[in-house]
Amino acid sequence: MTDRVFNLLREAWLPVRRLSGAGELLRPRDLTDGIHEDPIVAFDWGRPDFDTASREFLIGLLSTACAARVLDGRAWRDWWRNPPSADALDASLASFADAFDLDGDGPRFMQDREDFAGAAVPVEALLIDSPGENTIKFNKDLFVRRGRVGTLSRGAAAMALFALHTYAPEGGRGLCTGLRGGGPMTCTVLPDADDAPALWHRLWLNTFAGDDWLQPATDDRPIFPWTVATRVSDKGVNTTPEHAHPAACFWGMPRRIRLDFEANEGARACDLIGIVDEVLVASYRSKPKGNKYEAWGRKHPLTPYYRSKPTDVEWLALHPQPGRPGYGDWLGLVIADDADPARILRQPPAIVASAENRLDGLRRAGRPLLHIAGYDTRQRTARGFVEHEMPLVVVEEELRQECDLVLRAWIRGAREAEGLLDSAVQRALGEKKRDQGQRWIVGERFWAETEPAFLERARRLPDHLRVDVDETALAGDWLVQLRRHVLRLFDEAVPPASIDATDPKPYVAARSMLHAGMRGYGKQGRRLFAALDLKAPESRRKEKAA
Repeated sequence: MTDRVFNLLREAWLPVRRLSGAGELLRPRDLTDGIHEDPIVAFDWGRPDFDTASREFLIGLLSTACAARVLDGRAWRDWWRNPPSADALDASLASFADAFDLDGDGPRFMQDREDFAGAAVPVEALLIDSPGENTIKFNKDLFVRRGRVGTLSRGAAAMALFALHTYAPEGGRGLCTGLRGGGPMTCTVLPDADDAPALWHRLWLNTFAGDDWLQPATDDRPIFPWTVATRVSDKGVNTTPEHAHPAACFWGMPRRIRLDFEANEGARACDLIGIVDEVLVASYRSKPKGNKYEAWGRKHPLTPYYRSKPTDVEWLALHPQPGRPGYGDWLGLVIADDADPARILRQPPAIVASAENRLDGLRRAGRPLLHIAGYDTRQRTARGFVEHEMPLVVVEEELRQECDLVLRAWIRGAREAEGLLDSAVQRALGEKKRDQGQRWIVGERFWAETEPAFLERARRLPDHLRVDVDETALAGDWLVQLRRHVLRLFDEAVPPASIDATDPKPYVAARSMLHAGMRGYGKQGRRLFAALDLKAPESRRKEKAA
């Protein structure tokens, strides 16, 4: 077997695709190669979880190695407009190279410092969607069968290891979850593809650093946990932000793992990407009780967080869910769910505001998107990998607080309108109301069909606020849109022809309630108007009394 150390900053190991469709293996330093002629536009692992993990790996690497430039707005913009050469990028990464050896006698990337003995676990168990160690051990892999992946190239093994540490759900007794908990949501802002198609721009836009990331010589807190002895989590030992450098948020390592390397004497191809590597990984060893991360809430810039009530100290990472997210999910993904910091329950990832500021500073916002990705997990099992994109609206920092107040009201109003629609459909269906399918479809249609009108108004909102357009008039205009869609969707969900002619009262009452509610009458109607910051009309009883 070769004696040469496989270093992840010096070797070509990341499969990528260029704009022309050509594929190749990439060294991190070559990320900007051919950017003006045939730019690299995407990773090409053939697995969305590895593609997402690769973006997060390089965002973390650039954020860590280039923290001073990331913090300096002018320097950051310089590399956006004039991407660095391979030599310039290599010079920035060089001081961290020793931490990215995958094998060898020193610290190994994402592996325990201790070269412990242990039973060989098939390398396939590193893949989150494959049977885990205990499932294989006790022969319980009934639905997701073992044996799909027998050998990995060193590059594929490195990414499998990174993805496992970063996204793994709860692993059972003694197997710790990641720094953000199991199966966290990862969000990145995508620049307008017509303006910035290169992968470089997508990664560079999402770099993030705090003022405390510029590590002074006296700060010996580790950035990379594999370069120091594992804080074995027995006897109540936890790993908190006090025990690590702030940049360690990108490099969580909860599991104790050592990869086993072997010479590829039979010229076997990697079962993931098909290349023939001279060294393969077919198994690994593991031990329980690795780094147990505690109190890392709101420390990772690519993840939204939530808490159950305002008095909770602990913030938890949001997890992806099946289903298409829409503008109704902006609260907590794009803007906070409350203007008062003390009352916030859902906090968007820090990168959203950072990327908005950068795009605004570049004066080329275009039509950016928020990319949402992560494993949908339940009871220690990965049910699938979720990926979605949702539109963003870039607002200059001076107007953002006011815009957020208006958008928050519009979204809350839409939620109340959807609730009115659901109540009316349920009431009109009468005995059929136990069938949830039709009501679910109506709700999905409501959010999908009101989204274009919302986005159109959201994009015009900054212009309106610059000239002091009355916000009440804007809310009234949005209410008109909601009312139009709600009444149409009700009539399509419960057409008059489907009503029992012998007992039309439920339908008549439901439609009357919906009409009244969308005009501010009744308990739900008053909630709708309150959400939109509109004055509800006097109750009809009071009108008659007057």
